[in-house]
Amino acid sequence: MPTSPSFLEALYRHRLRQNPRDTWAAAWLADLLRTKGQPAKAVTLTSPLKNSLCPILQTARAAALCDLGQWKSAQLCLDRAFACGASQRTWQVQGRIEAWEKEEGVTQMDHSFLD
Repeated sequence: MPTSPSFLEALYRHRLRQNPRDTWAAAWLADLLRTKGQPAKAVTLTSPLKNSLCPILQTARAAALCDLGQWKSAQLCLDRAFACGASQRTWQVQGRIEAWEKEEGVTQMDHSFLD
């Protein structure tokens, strides 16, 4: 069975055409778009599902937002992912945010924008 990125991208896009609410397909496609250097497309793709409680989707979305430097939005996605069941990948993305906070001298992420 072919597993090239182009085959996988076509497969995930096909699944999303069949079911636009398929959070797993959206998450995997978002990660593929990121590996192609297209994090903005990953964010756009996942925007309709941004309130999903699927931790893999929220983690993929957070990683793309980190790529774009949208740290607060990325943290919001990770907060959702942690609430639903974090994976090792979720912790890796959290590490990116914490490294940014340390580099920028941010002592605590301001979550007042969530109110």
